[in-house]
Amino acid sequence: MNKLYFIIALMTSLVLASCEEKADGDWPPIKVNKEKLYFPKEGGEETISSLNYKSWWISDRYNPEFTTFKGEDGHTYEKLDGGWYTVTIRRKPYSNSAVIQVQKNDTETPRQAIFDMTVGDSFKSIWINQE
Repeated sequence: MNKLYFIIALMTSLVLASCEEKADGDWPPIKVNKEKLYFPKEGGEETISSLNYKSWWISDRYNPEFTTFKGEDGHTYEKLDGGWYTVTIRRKPYSNSAVIQVQKNDTETPRQAIFDMTVGDSFKSIWINQE
């Protein structure tokens, strides 16, 4: 019986030790298959994926005007409409990929936008560049 109590106490200690909360900043950086996207004047579509997380969301953007978040709640953002581009999180089989669609650039001025993807305390900036 003493062995049983010892084993239960040992297992309880191990479980409690492994349940420590992660401190801010302890999340591994987000690894992606592409960090900077380049599109021709004609536009196009690219898909980016997180290589080390099964789920992520759009957290911020750095381009003027026209941008709205469309999410299920105040904490998860699944679609970003930037006027000349959109970013949409794919949901199946996991939500670790995003599709970026860029419209045709009818001007002579190159365009650029930056948006952040987030998982917990980790962020990754993705750059969109178009001729």
